[in-house]
Amino acid sequence: MKPISSVAADAKRDATLDVAKGMAIVAIVFGHIWRGLWSAGLISSSHWFQTLDSFTYLFHLTVFAFISGLFVEKGVRKQGAGLYARARTLQFLWLYLLWSLIQGLLVVSFSGQVNSPKTLSNIIQLWQPQGQFWFFGWIIVLTLGTVAIRPWLTSLRKYFILALAGTTSIVCWGYSGTVIGTQGLGLSIFFVLATLMKPESVTWLLSKFKKSWLALMSLIGLATLFFLAVNNLATPPTLGLDSRTPLSILIGFTATLVGLWSILAVSRVWSETKVGELIGYLGKDSLAIFVSHIIFTAATRIVLLKVGVTELSVHILLSLCAGIFGPLFIVFLSRKLRLTWLFDAPLKAKRSS
Repeated sequence: MKPISSVAADAKRDATLDVAKGMAIVAIVFGHIWRGLWSAGLISSSHWFQTLDSFTYLFHLTVFAFISGLFVEKGVRKQGAGLYARARTLQFLWLYLLWSLIQGLLVVSFSGQVNSPKTLSNIIQLWQPQGQFWFFGWIIVLTLGTVAIRPWLTSLRKYFILALAGTTSIVCWGYSGTVIGTQGLGLSIFFVLATLMKPESVTWLLSKFKKSWLALMSLIGLATLFFLAVNNLATPPTLGLDSRTPLSILIGFTATLVGLWSILAVSRVWSETKVGELIGYLGKDSLAIFVSHIIFTAATRIVLLKVGVTELSVHILLSLCAGIFGPLFIVFLSRKLRLTWLFDAPLKAKRSS
């Protein structure tokens, strides 16, 4: 996920990666809606809750981990290691602090209506990430680590960081800690692998396949993930620690690779279509959707329950629309009112870095 201010600079790149981010952010929004509905007691089947929860977590965060890593080497080469590391750390740390407080204070204010009430003391314990914001701590750790090592420079550095990231991912597969920087470590290998590639090489590889074959591979791949989720055979990279086994980790790792390829493949198929243009638009603003969507989805669920609506499909549809278009409206307002600091580090601080 990239800052809003950098969108214009990426206008000429292949749309495939934007489409992939768009699909992944919709899956993330759905996943949080699904979990919210479960906590509210609106989903009666624990099996189907677990199935769709595992299915989405087998691919959506991996897509963002991989695509984020693709642009590290390019950024370091353009800005220099020190400037790039400081700018990215500042960017993600600012968003972590700002939106943790915004979302947290809203949760405290409406503690009688939300699924998981919080106190003010919970919110100010910023070393313990709330909700989705753990991702920022993880990406800061991975960015600083890869920039320090710069694995693209020599074979020794490359093999060292691959071994380190691979070991970390396997050991931490399914683990989600409580302290910032300890969540999401199962995703490490996908970020590191991507730092050794270029965005152009990924889109070039996809372009070598006929779109009909890519569509078929994507369909088979996602169907395989769903089968594994239905039968609880695969542990996703960021959940399921208590029930994982060596076999479920192996299956989960393989399934996550398949899911990543499937999303990239279908994104290539849609990259030159009107559908792809719409999804790619969501991908370009995926950062804004990521940080603010829970505010809109939770509010929608609360309002619907207040007026007596318990139909699951209505909750999913309206919450999904709110979780996507609500943040996009905030983006629109932030640009009109010059409040870009809502989704980007303050200009003065960025210049100083």
